[in-house]
Amino acid sequence: MIALGIDSSAVSCSVAVSRDGVVLASRFIMNGLTHSTSLLPAIRDVLNQANVRPDVIGITCGPGSFTGLRIGLSTVKGLAVYEDLPCAALSTLEVIAMNGV
Repeated sequence: MIALGIDSSAVSCSVAVSRDGVVLASRFIMNGLTHSTSLLPAIRDVLNQANVRPDVIGITCGPGSFTGLRIGLSTVKGLAVYEDLPCAALSTLEVIAMNGV
């Protein structure tokens, strides 16, 4: 399964694409609160770099910055509807906790 994962809950923004848990491409953006202008290009870049189409999209849903969450969730919802893909909301804290596993 190819998964696109997005975190826009903080000042930084992260996008990654993986196949069966192995990261194929990722992007970390730390240029201030500019998710509205940097999120879609980052998604395009990681998908182009990995040369894949995702089967599912995961997005962090908080806690976090209200505006960052709103931008990330609405972007994922739009992509999921347009590409007819399932999407899943993930707890920001659980995702952070899984980083060490």
